[in-house]
Amino acid sequence: MKFIKVLSRHGWLILFLVVVAGCSKKSPPPSAQATDPEIEKLVTGDRSKEKSPATSEPASPMVIPPPPAAAAPNEQSRTPAIVQVVDFAGFNKEREAFRGKYLVVDGWATWCGICKEKFPKFLEVESKYRLHDNVVFASIANDPADKEPEVKEFLAQLSSNLRTFVLDEDPADFAATFEVNGVPAYLVYDPEGKIIFRAGKIEELIDKLAELFPENKS
Repeated sequence: MKFIKVLSRHGWLILFLVVVAGCSKKSPPPSAQATDPEIEKLVTGDRSKEKSPATSEPASPMVIPPPPAAAAPNEQSRTPAIVQVVDFAGFNKEREAFRGKYLVVDGWATWCGICKEKFPKFLEVESKYRLHDNVVFASIANDPADKEPEVKEFLAQLSSNLRTFVLDEDPADFAATFEVNGVPAYLVYDPEGKIIFRAGKIEELIDKLAELFPENKS
């Protein structure tokens, strides 16, 4: 009876000792838990002998150079303009070479600001009709003979090869001979060598050429 009382009084202590005794059992030695390397190789295979697939580097794309840019019209090489110093008689003689075709003339001068301003427009008109078989273009610079280098330089700046005559005559005589008010002056000779059109504005010349050559009107 006394033993039962002791057991009931100290039951919690006995229970604690039983739990501690169960936890004190030894774990299996590490060697038992470790897997033999040879066995592991048999099971999993020798992964050290596996080679990763070769990674081929992508081929560099072929670089194709772009085609050379086409030269703009005003950048195309053109032969230098033929510039000739003449008087009235010399101009009429040279003009005979154009007989049989319409001759379109721009009368200008290096001292005339508006003439030089409008000259590029005349070159545009010349370019439009350049391939026409029945018309040629030329210019007359109403300047002294010593201005010939200046005339050439002006034409070179515009990349123009327009046939040009430096008319070494007094400006007043120029106006009287061609029956114009002065420069700028635009003249059209017919195939027989007669002046059939005179104007002081490039726009009037453009309209006249459209009338003479309707196929080039657009």
